[in-house]
Amino acid sequence: MPSPDSAAVHTDRPGDAHSRSTSARAAPVGDDGAAPEPDTADAADTADAAAEPRTNLLGLDRVGFQSFCAELGQKPFRATQLMRWVHHRGEDDWAAMTDLARAFRERLQARAEITPPTV
Repeated sequence: MPSPDSAAVHTDRPGDAHSRSTSARAAPVGDDGAAPEPDTADAADTADAAAEPRTNLLGLDRVGFQSFCAELGQKPFRATQLMRWVHHRGEDDWAAMTDLARAFRERLQARAEITPPTV
């Protein structure tokens, strides 16, 4: 008969309690013991995104969604997915739009907004 300690089965499925790491991860440290400098390419992208006006997705029709997604370098089907989240489901939380790629959601967060018109 197996002991109580060996009763747990390890799987590699995401979300399984046994597949999660319980060890704390240390923050990255440079050669001098200090935290590494932020990547200047990421900082430049963030500065460019902040300088550009954000597009309100509630003001776009199907063609507007398609051209906006094309500007972001996305394939046409992403416009349909995004339009469903915004207009069909009424979602305004980028993290909840789980069928969109994470990198695309991050770009949306920087370049778009979902703001109803003020009355």
